[in-house]
Amino acid sequence: MSPDFSRRPKTVKGAIMALMPDPKHILIDPDTPALIFQYNPETLTHAFSSPECGEVLERESKPDTNSILKPTRERKRDANSIIELISLTLEFDAADQLEAPEKNKDVVENGLHPALAVLESIMSSQFKIRSTMAPVLIFLFGRNRTVPVWLDSLKVIEEAFDPNLNPIRVRIELVMRVRALSEFRKGSLGYAICAGHLNRRRILAKHYPQNGILGRLVDQVNHTIH
Repeated sequence: MSPDFSRRPKTVKGAIMALMPDPKHILIDPDTPALIFQYNPETLTHAFSSPECGEVLERESKPDTNSILKPTRERKRDANSIIELISLTLEFDAADQLEAPEKNKDVVENGLHPALAVLESIMSSQFKIRSTMAPVLIFLFGRNRTVPVWLDSLKVIEEAFDPNLNPIRVRIELVMRVRALSEFRKGSLGYAICAGHLNRRRILAKHYPQNGILGRLVDQVNHTIH
């Protein structure tokens, strides 16, 4: 479909950002720029595990890179919490910007270093301490997915360079751990976002069509036990 087509649907961009832990206002951390995806990933991989298998799950889901330090949590994670890991691959390409160098002087001068610097800043923000709490990292991917996460591991593959060796095409492999409600203090921004996400999932589950089959399945179970 041509990009000039008037009825072309507008695609929402995914993003990762750090929010200030203020329960009264939603404030983007001024020291941590948001990473807005140039291209949304084609796939997302979710891995769920019981707490007993969580250590194995985290180890197997990480890319071949040294593990990032474990998080400094506001509160200890509930030992009974299901562990969810989200894995995705992001792609950034400066080709279009380089075709119009007069409008994209920063890209001409620095390539994709700024985008990589933003991602590094977001990861570093997990270890910041303001008062007693670090900024809350949020993964946004459509209206049904606004979830607090911990960036567990990061792998950057630089695939092309300009004459000054600035990367102009990169692939980024991310593994994020979805944070549990028990990790946040009740009344905090992180708690509110996490609770909102869980409530949204419960509402969505109610929309799953059962088409009158559920009653027949219950009858089948009753027939088996009697």
